[in-house]
Amino acid sequence: MTKLQSLVRDKNKLVPVEIELTLWPGLPGIQFLGLPDQHLKESTLRIKSAIKQAGFQFPQAQQILVNLRPSHLKKTSRGLELAVACAYLKETEQINPDLSFDSICVYGELTLQGDIIEPDDVFDLPQGIASMLTGDNRKNEAVNFHRSLIHSLQDLAGPLREIQKKSADAKQLSPLRPVAALEQKYSKDQARLISILAVGEHSALLAGAAGSGKTTLAKAVTSFVREPTAFEFLNLKKIHREFGGELEWRPVVKPHHSTPIMAMIGGGSVPFAGEISRAHGGILILDELLEFSPTVQESLREPFEEK
Repeated sequence: MTKLQSLVRDKNKLVPVEIELTLWPGLPGIQFLGLPDQHLKESTLRIKSAIKQAGFQFPQAQQILVNLRPSHLKKTSRGLELAVACAYLKETEQINPDLSFDSICVYGELTLQGDIIEPDDVFDLPQGIASMLTGDNRKNEAVNFHRSLIHSLQDLAGPLREIQKKSADAKQLSPLRPVAALEQKYSKDQARLISILAVGEHSALLAGAAGSGKTTLAKAVTSFVREPTAFEFLNLKKIHREFGGELEWRPVVKPHHSTPIMAMIGGGSVPFAGEISRAHGGILILDELLEFSPTVQESLREPFEEK
């Protein structure tokens, strides 16, 4: 029996999971135990194709049993495919015997050809995991852990030094402060207002004639706010990724005045985040505030009061 560590998604975060793999007599195939979801069940075909296309042997008269622990969590994962493939190849002694998975987390997607892709949710890596085996498609992106990079399953059969050579040291995730607003000129009153908002991180109501620069001033504040710590920035990136984007600095969110209440504050029978969650840790600009629905305005009272 082969054991190694990987990750599954629990709600909006990744949690460690232990993979136990063994072979039993029966029809060739992969059977998941431990509450796998439909995504994992479909991944069996990708794993089988990747193993064969990479030149390895798939069992002829044995089935692959994969147990996922802890067993009480509903399992869904984009990177469990690589872990299952590695466990199988290790169990059948088809890869370099010197390759050990004892102190490393294995996490990556497989293509039908056996190439390995690093999922874009690796920033959600839980604390306590300092090293990970994954794909090399995003090797230039900074992460806060050590990566051992491989391009395809075939790399596992080669010399161990080839994997070590591709290893990437951890690079600190650093926010990139926008500089456009730093180069502008401001009146003394504008500069004082920006300094108060940026240092104190206060809410403010800007009133004035149309075209007087209220929105421009509000957007400028983001260039002067405090730089987030590495831990804060990591959490901000995790939140922002749920909306399908990448973040380089504190977010600036400017919803249209026709935005409905559910899109603004979130909710639903299957809860989802709203615009105020996307703006967490950054700046929420409600341009043309009085044009927003009174219901939306009232719904923002409690989040603002609770900060």
